[in-house]
Amino acid sequence: MSLIDYAKRELDYRLNYLKDRPRKDWEEEASDLKMERVLYDNVLELIETFSKQDHSGSTAPFVLALFKELATWRPITPLTGNNEEWNDVNDGLYQNKRCPCIFKNIQSGEAYTIEGIVFKTENEDGWYTNKYSHIPITFPYTPTNPKRIVVKQSCYDYAETYSITFGKTKVCTADCPNCANFVREVNNEH
Repeated sequence: MSLIDYAKRELDYRLNYLKDRPRKDWEEEASDLKMERVLYDNVLELIETFSKQDHSGSTAPFVLALFKELATWRPITPLTGNNEEWNDVNDGLYQNKRCPCIFKNIQSGEAYTIEGIVFKTENEDGWYTNKYSHIPITFPYTPTNPKRIVVKQSCYDYAETYSITFGKTKVCTADCPNCANFVREVNNEH
């Protein structure tokens, strides 16, 4: 069986799995399946290109790793912080051209990532960033996966008082009277 045949079969399994899931709204289901079909075609196109390149067992993982980094806007060498890496986005605030989550305040000289910590509210799926996500960095800098924290919604307002510090950033902890044991750190490789 070729990689293309394998991918088609697995993608078909996924579409069938999604069709069989219970749904409340038939219009939502139809829209989701239509989007899945578009994604199916996009992934299959990537698989076909990758398959045509005829990689060996040693080159395939390297190509996949490089592709993942570049396709998700991640630099493949450390950032230098040199002037040519920056775009002026707003009166003294600069954004890194090579890694869009990195910013620099020209007045203070501080560089930081806006994705140092990402949060998720207890019992919800999506991760988000906020003002507590900013973590100072120094150059040369290689971007890392963000620290992931799950918080109870009501503790957000208390993060200034009851906090744990990551660099200069404070986030709510289990010491918060609003939060008690609802805050926990989650594995970066979720």
